[in-house]
Amino acid sequence: MSKKNDGLIQDANVRLTTAKKYQAELAKAGITAENIALFEAKIGEMRTQDTSFHETKNLKSELTKGQNAQIKTSQDVIKQFRAAAQIAFYGDKTVLREFNIGQAMPRTVKKLATELPYLKEVAGRYAEALKAGGITPTDIAALETSVNALLAIDAQQEDGKHAQKTQKSVADTAAKVVREMMFKINKAASICFMHDKAKLDEFKSIIPKKKAKPKTTDPTPPETPENP
Repeated sequence: MSKKNDGLIQDANVRLTTAKKYQAELAKAGITAENIALFEAKIGEMRTQDTSFHETKNLKSELTKGQNAQIKTSQDVIKQFRAAAQIAFYGDKTVLREFNIGQAMPRTVKKLATELPYLKEVAGRYAEALKAGGITPTDIAALETSVNALLAIDAQQEDGKHAQKTQKSVADTAAKVVREMMFKINKAASICFMHDKAKLDEFKSIIPKKKAKPKTTDPTPPETPENP
């Protein structure tokens, strides 16, 4: 649970206890027992949705790690083939260019998903010569497996990203409802206990307000003819 929502839930639970304590008085200002029961239910819903959001967030983080690992694996495969090509075709600039020797290593899924099938096609044409660099037909066939694995983990990561975004929206909506209900309870309390500060103080937020940072001023006065 995020610190922000954790604080809100804690504050809401305290407000719930206070509202139940003064349920009879609050009813006179429009906050019924049913409203308080609904408020309690919405607090629970918010807690559930916030927990679900962090679960999707953690899952997306793990999928991103998996995606990065697969990207690194794909780059290592390309390095292996390029090194083998430099052994098999040392000095042959024409063939080495076909293996993209000297080109920057692809870093994104999109570029790697293009490079790997291309490399498979080129390596297939020079399969016999590449044996000198330790590349076997099995290694060449595995290039297709590499690109499939890369695309699969990328799709999962994108799904995870979408799920996190969707769940965040749901959790934010649940938190908004709780804030609105707390606001109404506070306003009702301000009517009921207008002349009873002690009771009204029981409805105050337990979350300390953030103090505004003091403005920093330059202690050195501007240069003037009198202050060079």
